[in-house]
Amino acid sequence: MRFILTAIGFVVAGFLALLLIKAVIGFVLSMIFYVVAGVLVVGGVIYLYGKAKRSLNGQGRRRLPY
Repeated sequence: MRFILTAIGFVVAGFLALLLIKAVIGFVLSMIFYVVAGVLVVGGVIYLYGKAKRSLNGQGRRRLPY
């Protein structure tokens, strides 16, 4: 009887461990996705801000060689 209870305990503990691991991995991957998306958005805003600032100052135009 003790062997059966031990085996059932191991199965239940393994199942709970798998659920916990899947939850942790899902959380970490979703956080990585949101961080990458945030970095891309901030980088795009910085790029567009710099491009707009250069266009207003006239620094994006080529100068004549004389």
